[in-house]
Amino acid sequence: MTRSTKLIVQAMCVGISLGAASCAHEADNSPVVPSSAVQMSSGDKAIAFTAPHDGIVYIRDDTDNRVVYSGDVKKDQTVRYDPDGRRVTLDDNIVAHPSGGNHPHSIYYHRSGVDDRSEKAAANTNAAHPTTQPAGQVTQPAAQVPVIRVPLGVQVDVQTQPATGR
Repeated sequence: MTRSTKLIVQAMCVGISLGAASCAHEADNSPVVPSSAVQMSSGDKAIAFTAPHDGIVYIRDDTDNRVVYSGDVKKDQTVRYDPDGRRVTLDDNIVAHPSGGNHPHSIYYHRSGVDDRSEKAAANTNAAHPTTQPAGQVTQPAAQVPVIRVPLGVQVDVQTQPATGR
């Protein structure tokens, strides 16, 4: 091999090595939508979502199957993605300028494991000010009402049962 051929081969090997390292780096650091996250909004135009509780939102390019934005949200904060303006806003403050093209996108939401600030405050208030009964007065325990949490967007048909006499 001539000296110039050796240099060209070496340069090609270095270029291929750097390219592979770059791809591996991107794959390792790209966020993934967890399986426990729920799809809250989708479309090929502007999409939005208001968080019912503290959590994490993920905006995913549905064509490229990649997350273009992820971040923490607090209860009642609104996240919007505008593909034409190429921006993500949180309560009307720009938080990112992802390059997503005119593909369909989805917003996923994962509720955090920590109670919301408002729920904590209500629990602390109830614990600090318990209700008391006058001495000698006996009350029947309140009927237990089951609470079922359903993701937003899921239709639920509720049917009541006739009251039973005692």
